[in-house]
Amino acid sequence: MDDLLERLHQVELFSRVPVRDLRRLADLFEELRFDRPEYLMRQGEPSDRMFLLAGGEASEWDLGSDGLERLKRRFSPGASIGESTLFLDEPAASSVRAQGGSVVYALDRSRFEAYVQDHPSILDSLQVPTEVLARRDGRRFSWMTDDEVAVFVATKSLWALFGSLLMPVGLFLALMWIAAVITGTPQLLTAVRALAVVISGGWSGLCWLDWRNDHYVITNCRAVHHESRLLTLRVTVDQAFLRQIQHITILTPSPVARALGIGTLFIETAGRAHSIAFRHIDKPAACQQILSEWIERSRLVDQRTDRAAIREAIAQQLCPPSDDPGESERQPPRPGQLSGQVIWDLDQPTRVLEKAGESSPWWSALAHALDAILPHFRQQVGPVVTWYKHPFVLIKATFLPACVLAISFMAGIGWTLILGGDSFRTIALVLFFVWCMGLFWLLWRYEDWRNDIFQMTDEHIIDIDRLPLGLREQRRQASLEQVQNINVDIPNVWARVFNYGNVIIETAGRTGDLTFEWVMQPQAVQAEIFGRIEERRAIQRKEQEEQRRQEMANWVAVYHQMKEEGQI
Repeated sequence: MDDLLERLHQVELFSRVPVRDLRRLADLFEELRFDRPEYLMRQGEPSDRMFLLAGGEASEWDLGSDGLERLKRRFSPGASIGESTLFLDEPAASSVRAQGGSVVYALDRSRFEAYVQDHPSILDSLQVPTEVLARRDGRRFSWMTDDEVAVFVATKSLWALFGSLLMPVGLFLALMWIAAVITGTPQLLTAVRALAVVISGGWSGLCWLDWRNDHYVITNCRAVHHESRLLTLRVTVDQAFLRQIQHITILTPSPVARALGIGTLFIETAGRAHSIAFRHIDKPAACQQILSEWIERSRLVDQRTDRAAIREAIAQQLCPPSDDPGESERQPPRPGQLSGQVIWDLDQPTRVLEKAGESSPWWSALAHALDAILPHFRQQVGPVVTWYKHPFVLIKATFLPACVLAISFMAGIGWTLILGGDSFRTIALVLFFVWCMGLFWLLWRYEDWRNDIFQMTDEHIIDIDRLPLGLREQRRQASLEQVQNINVDIPNVWARVFNYGNVIIETAGRTGDLTFEWVMQPQAVQAEIFGRIEERRAIQRKEQEEQRRQEMANWVAVYHQMKEEGQI
């Protein structure tokens, strides 16, 4: 115990922890002894333990683009490994392997967090690196998923803000100069000065708010430009998946920008006609390095998964596990297969078939009628999600035909009260014809709105546009694997107030971009599509693992057969 206490005191993280707390922390460590080389953590795989090397030797390895591991450094007794894993739930940045005969003390994150929860005062004495705290307490945005972490958040440089303030400041100086040189009553001069303050101050405030609401974010999954314009209340979320990024370019437009350390980072993917631009940010080279590092991490996750599949396949062939007939695997429920959800006919996705769950007959009938007349903006049947356009779009589309119906009806009542008798027949026929045309127009617009739907399945994104009466149907779809970027555009004040907008899905195929127009809660739609893509990639990785296992099993079986036949 005393040896462990001495070693913990030499670790920078625990160097200022009181002896009483240090003894309690030492009790949380587990001693591990290795008779042969073992991995303490693998690059790209989750890691939730901190290690303290008490004896022997350990080494750190990086996985190269060629799939080979290269020695990065060696650890001697007393070295601490993976302190950041106590605070961050991230894949390991590199692999660490303990040599045979090594003695290691390990601390699980769960035990450490439980101790900190019971003894929060210890946080004041822990020497946690600033970058680790910044990543742990990083800002969260509404469009981020639960397992997404912001590793870089920035706004435009302060120098960019100063540049945008030149115009309002120049206007203020010009108006103050006018007030100084013109002759007039004191009231006129005061009015000019007040006008200078109000206009320039308001303009400067808008510039500051636009600067403050323009964010450039790098997460462990994607690079995002989130912009909110105050004047138009327009919100755009432009993003690129890390796996899809092909080129990162830095542009420093002038010697002044170079001297101030300001530049623009252009992020290009295969599916974009233009690139995402992190404009006028401080230290663009540091941002590029962070982005490149996380792109490499995302690539290494897949590569490490392949290596793990190969390792498992070889282990199963050389050391096959014992059969346990009592064990049975349960398949996890598919997304959306929960009680109380609306079940839809996939061939006719705009018609409700049945309501799962218990309800009274009259309430069920009312729910069916309401769903048939005004479907909820989002419906789900198992893995198939269907979105409708916002009801505000329906109101806008049916406003004129509704006016025609109302005016023709009121005109009919008015003419009946004024004229009456036989003289009204001709006018009544005309008004009735107008009313019927208005009703047809209204129903046409309603059915046109109801038939424009957007769907997402386990494998595809689908944009369906039908005209009423079956006159025309256009169906565009793209596989989830082809999706390069998912962007959100909330174009105006009304869209911001009523929370609707466009979701632009950029693909690398011939389909081109798919636009989910005027959907409710576009950022939620974007997040759901993003989550489904990640689920699809996880399924594909498992399928690839299984295929790789089978391939390696065949290789090992053939090797053993050739060895038994004496060919090797």
